[in-house]
Amino acid sequence: MLARGFLGGLDVARRALDPRLPVGPAWVTLNLKNRPDEFRVLLGGVISVLPGTLAAASSKGELDVHVLQAEGFEIDSLRTEEARIEKVLTAGGGRTE
Repeated sequence: MLARGFLGGLDVARRALDPRLPVGPAWVTLNLKNRPDEFRVLLGGVISVLPGTLAAASSKGELDVHVLQAEGFEIDSLRTEEARIEKVLTAGGGRTE
């Protein structure tokens, strides 16, 4: 996880400093209405270390995510992280709904 966060930071810095690299920011909203606050906070933390993403707000059962490059971005990558967290919390007896 730490390595992914570091690599993501390098990618953002490269894109900010090199005008040849693509930047096409956008907002993505994940519907998490059936998830407790703790789950949304944990998912937001995980998403924020993914390269080019930042969980910016959580309200009304939704998580707003800023993506640095919208073209080619797959929301399924966020759903994959959601499923991983659910699996870990369920295996550990945590509450996910």
